Amino acid sequence: ATDTPVALRHVGACIVAAPVHATAMLAVSRWMYRSALERTESRGMHRRSDYAGTDVTQRHRVISGGLDDVWTGHERLGPVMEQLLRGQTA
Repeated sequence: ATDTPVALRHVGACIVAAPVHATAMLAVSRWMYRSALERTESRGMHRRSDYAGTDVTQRHRVISGGLDDVWTGHERLGPVMEQLLRGQTA
């Protein structure tokens, strides 16, 4: 017996028990990968060789979710964050 929580997942015709933390790490890695592909610029620590510069029109958050079918979307920044990006103080 183990105290590690498990999540049941379908793999083909089989049901496999996977540790919850491994399942969560896999989900986060999928979200990070798809979000990185969604942002077509280089900004901060996110660097792309095919999009070397920053793009001022991409001042938004890239959001993602889903498990088997990962989705991405954009979320506008609030006015306080816009002020911080412009170097203004509240």
